[in-house]
Amino acid sequence: MYAPISIRLLGAVEARVGGQPADIGHPRQRAVLAVLAVDAGSPVTVDDLVDRVWEEPPDRVRQSVYVYVARLRRVVPIVRRSRAYLLDVDPDAVDLHRFRRLVGTDPRAALDLWQGRALADVEGAWAAAQRARWAEERRDATVAWADAELLAGRAAVVIGPLSDVVAEHPRAEPAVERLMRALRDERRYAEALDVYAGLRERLVDALGADPGPSLRALHRSLLLGEESGPAVVRPRTAPAPAVPAQMPLDVRGFAGRGSAIAELDALAASTERGSPAVVIAALSGTAGVGKTALAVHWAHRAAHRFPDGQLYVNLRGFGPPGSGFGEGDALRVLLDGLGVPADRVPSGLDAQAALYRSAIAGRRMLVVLDNARDAAQVRPMLPGARGCLVVVTSRDSLGGLIAGEGAVPLPVDLPDRREARDLLAGRLGEQRVAREPAAVEEIIDRCARLPLALAIAAARAAVDPRRALADVARELAGAEHQLDPFAGADVVTDARAVFSWSYRMLRPPLARMFRLLGLQPGDDIGAPVAASLAGVTPELAARMLAELADAHLATEARPGRYGQHDLLRAFARELVATDPEAPATARRLADHYLHTSAHVAGRLDPFRVAVPLPPVAHGVRAETLEGGSAEDALGWFAAEYSALMATVRATAGSDDPGLALHPARIARNLVEYQQRTGRWNDLLAAHETAARAAHRHGDRLGEAAAQHGIARAHAFLGDADAAATAGLSAAELYRDAGLPVAEADARRSVAVAYSRANRLPEALEHARRLVDLYERHGEPSDRAQGLNTLGYTLVQLGRAAEALDPITRALQLQVGSGDEHGAAFTLDSLGLACARLGRPHEAAGHYRRSLELFERVGDRYGQVYPLCGLGDVVAALGDRPGARELYERALQINREVDGDALTADLRVRLRNLGPP
Repeated sequence: MYAPISIRLLGAVEARVGGQPADIGHPRQRAVLAVLAVDAGSPVTVDDLVDRVWEEPPDRVRQSVYVYVARLRRVVPIVRRSRAYLLDVDPDAVDLHRFRRLVGTDPRAALDLWQGRALADVEGAWAAAQRARWAEERRDATVAWADAELLAGRAAVVIGPLSDVVAEHPRAEPAVERLMRALRDERRYAEALDVYAGLRERLVDALGADPGPSLRALHRSLLLGEESGPAVVRPRTAPAPAVPAQMPLDVRGFAGRGSAIAELDALAASTERGSPAVVIAALSGTAGVGKTALAVHWAHRAAHRFPDGQLYVNLRGFGPPGSGFGEGDALRVLLDGLGVPADRVPSGLDAQAALYRSAIAGRRMLVVLDNARDAAQVRPMLPGARGCLVVVTSRDSLGGLIAGEGAVPLPVDLPDRREARDLLAGRLGEQRVAREPAAVEEIIDRCARLPLALAIAAARAAVDPRRALADVARELAGAEHQLDPFAGADVVTDARAVFSWSYRMLRPPLARMFRLLGLQPGDDIGAPVAASLAGVTPELAARMLAELADAHLATEARPGRYGQHDLLRAFARELVATDPEAPATARRLADHYLHTSAHVAGRLDPFRVAVPLPPVAHGVRAETLEGGSAEDALGWFAAEYSALMATVRATAGSDDPGLALHPARIARNLVEYQQRTGRWNDLLAAHETAARAAHRHGDRLGEAAAQHGIARAHAFLGDADAAATAGLSAAELYRDAGLPVAEADARRSVAVAYSRANRLPEALEHARRLVDLYERHGEPSDRAQGLNTLGYTLVQLGRAAEALDPITRALQLQVGSGDEHGAAFTLDSLGLACARLGRPHEAAGHYRRSLELFERVGDRYGQVYPLCGLGDVVAALGDRPGARELYERALQINREVDGDALTADLRVRLRNLGPP
């Protein structure tokens, strides 16, 4: 439990616990606390913490974050969330949030919370941006407090605070007006006139403009000697123009985006409730994902919320060469919408931005800044006062705008399949789409759900209403290059051109990484693999992947893993196809997967026979799981599985002699994972591919390993003859290579196949031969496997008493060598032997220990065997409900994997139990 906590940000950063100052460490650690306190009660991602606290993050910056958070946790409650931290306090415990709450009800009390310069001991761009925002909030609160004091006739008390505000914000007309009124009420007329003169001089120098009408009226009344001036009004630089409505045409057939629209509605509502600052929504996403369509559609939908109008400008941050739009050009568009005459627009960017902020002050407007290059391009166009909502769209993630100006991130992802279908229906009509559901699904797949591609495909179909959608789907599927169907004369709707605008904005090393990702065969990629892909350090690769995600040329599909939609990957593949670096990159990638998978497979099965591997290419940084558990190894294989399978196929089809040995060895490294997860058909496919490649290249050891994998797969899939043919071929090749333990392993696959096919005499013959090989050449774990295979075969032959000796000896060897996985199989055999000998309680104990070990080592499929055996014992003891539960658990596991004849056996067992 923590004592009452209070945190100060409106001054030097400070934390008090139980009323006493707490040690919150050095400035960098204090900055971490400040970042969390600004968002008290809400999670802050580690990436955002790094962006806000460090200008140039060091290599091990995340480790620093973890250390600082750990130290701060001794003082304040910080909760870990998924890749984020949350300061778990009532926001009112932070003076900033208390200030914002009090501003509307007791501005004096709110102002009293300030203890000097906000974040006084925190440096950096984020802190500077926060200070600037909060200073504006303090200024507005001072003006609100001054209004109340002036109405109460207490002018003298506001002169000092207002003078300080004007010194800090010399062109703030509302503060200047209140100061002039206070000085007038205290009969200090000359000082009031001096204040006006100073303001006018500053405005003319900076903006080429005079003060607003209410200030001019007050000045005139002072000159005429009038005792009381005009009532307080909101200043404006010019009479209110007609309400602007600059939004482009709404999108026909717009569909989906319900959650994003709801978030935008909520942000609009916050401006109506009096948000303390301008509200900014940052819509970011990849090229063609529909950011502009969403912003414009919502703007039309929400027009009634903004009575003073809507402004829109296309910033052309991403577009054809030469189409860029300068900030000054964009500000002129906005000022024109606000009714500012062209002859009053100054030439300098800063002066234009200041005039824009003055012109929009006091209005409730929606501003859409479309297709922004980055946060820097947007900043001059942000209103300074509250009441407005700014919607920014960009292919950049706008992290600077989120960190510095408090923009709310609204990532725009690919629509789901239903939304994609609705988009097509909106363009083509519901009836036409409903008539050909299969063709519609094919079109959605070929378009990768990308709205731009869907719109292009819909346009092709809309041109000829009689054309079948199946024809459109075939055209998309039959294209020589995946992007060809999405090309066109209009570059705005040409997918290849649209992608290229984002690509051209990348700095050269990042553009190289994007190209090389076109060679990545899996669904996604992590920093270690990307490091070998590009020949850089994993730390640099991680930063580059994150930058590509910020540019929306990749997506962080899972923490630390990045992917691309199919059309973007096709674009990367087109680029890398002509890159002279591609062959060396493909070699590095294959070497990474080969050597890392060999290392990780050794973590799953420390007793596997080692096979020589080709040397590692320069630049490859193979991964190691130092101290990693079997669970870590399974996790690695799960993450890289699709890439490993694809690499087997790619290297098998390659003419590069440097990749000749890779297919069989990568396939071999996959075996243990595939067996534990029941991926028998994948095991068979990978090894058949590898066998053909090994035979073509004369790789006899690779061919032996591939035939061995084929034998294992066929044994579990129930084809004993095919398993025997492949297994014996592997055994002969291993024998020729002088690998007797590997030969015994291959013969064990043959024995298992014959045993599963109930060809028990043949199974026993091979079991005895492999026991002899293991005894003469194997390690204790190898000998244990042979003895267990022999014992299990004897049990099946009805010789359970005879089987106890080899099974017991096998278990002793496995316990002695620490082979828990092997022991799990042997305990299952021992359970079966005891059950056949009429010792059900002993059998149940062995089965339970077997199940426990299978669970511990992560062998999902292996659990089926003791579940079946234990179910048999429990049923024999008369506990039918218990047996049913065990069989159903086994059946569920079998359904999750490729399954085999055990599925039919389990259903027979369940039927034999009778009705539940």
